[in-house]
Formats: sequence, structure tokens, C-alpha cells
Amino acid sequence: MPHFNPVPVSNKKFVFDDFILNMDGSLLRSEKKVNIPPKEYAVLVILLEAAGEIVSKNTLLDQVWGDAEVNEESLTRCIYALRRILSEDKEHRYIETLYGQGYRFNRPVVVVSPPAPQPTTHTLAILPFQMQDQVQSESLHYSIVKGLSQYAPFGLSVLPVTITKNCRSVKDILELMDQLRPDYYISGQMIPDGNDNIVQIEIVRVKGYHLLHQESIKLIEHQPASLL
Repeated sequence: MPHFNPVPVSNKKFVFDDFILNMDGSLLRSEKKVNIPPKEYAVLVILLEAAGEIVSKNTLLDQVWGDAEVNEESLTRCIYALRRILSEDKEHRYIETLYGQGYRFNRPVVVVSPPAPQPTTHTLAILPFQMQDQVQSESLHYSIVKGLSQYAPFGLSVLPVTITKNCRSVKDILELMDQLRPDYYISGQMIPDGNDNIVQIEIVRVKGYHLLHQESIKLIEHQPASLL
């Protein structure tokens, strides 16, 4: 027997005949509100979510009344009241009783759910860091792009290495920003400091070219830049 969860889902609606059951506990018929008590509402939601499958009496009792000491008579009265609320008659049988099994909703039902809001996406360009060692610069560039690409499910879109790897001069940067219009870019350079190196990093908002963050990281001798 499948388990039916009566917990409301935000903005979800069940539409059948001229009824609309909202997940805020309200029932409308021809755009007019119909009074429906909480227990009857909960039973109706479970029957509708079952999508024509049989729901056992025990399932309804457990999910609607929980640990309360009730018997099947309480459920029978609830079903009777629900039929009256829906103005059920011979031509419009909404709730079918299957003796020894339970109940099911036997009218066509349309479930309307608005699309889930999509996370806001921000596009980020990683520019090659200015370094004396070209191979190390390319390796670092690839590592940063790869590392930040894992945040795609959270709305961060990182431009691929193939697009940004040759973007080194100011002219190249301006052309890239004008053509692809990312939201932000990260640039950096490595400056020798005795036996050590200092990596300077900038995060810039492309619109207006506003510097958002600047940081200097000191790498001790023989410490690879890939540790950034």
C-alpha cells in the first residue's frame, strides 16, 4: 500500500469538475469559497493525491487523526460530511467506497503546480594569472576554473578555459567582457618577494568595472600556486 503524504505543498492546486482545492486549506466551487473543516480537508487531500488509487481506512485514520483514539465510525462520518460538502449525487460520485478495502476518488483530477523558482545565475570569467612561468599560469588557470565549476548547481556559471585562456591584455579583457558580458571576472598576478611569491587577486563586477574584493596571498618558497 503506497504512503500518501497530506502535507500541503505551496501553491499546489487540485482541480476537479468546478472545484479547486488549494493547499492553504480553502475549497472553491465556481470561484466561490466552500466551507470545509480541517479533518474533511485532510481526507480530501489524501484521496486526491492518491490519484485514483485505493486508500485504506487505516491509512486515513493514521494520517488524519494520528495517535488520537478514534474508530472507523469517525472516518465514516467524515466521508459522509465530505460528500455533502461536494454536493455528491448519483450523477456526480466523487468518493467511491470499496468495502473491506477503503476509499478512492473516482473523478478526473488535474494537479496544477507552478514551476519551481530557478536559482539566480551569475556568470564568472576567470582570467589567466600574470606569472613568469607560463606553464604554471595555465595550470593554475585550469585548476581555478575546474574548482569553481562545481558550484554550477548553486547558480554560478564559469566560462570555460578555452574561451578565457588567451585573455591577457587589457584589450583582450575589454573585448571579452563586451562580447560575452559575464557578471564578474577574477584576475590575478604573481609578484616575486625575495625567495617567496605574493599572489594578488581581484574580483571585479563587469558592470561599471567596480572592484569588489582584493586580496594578497603570500606563498612561501617552493609552495605551488595550485594551493590557492
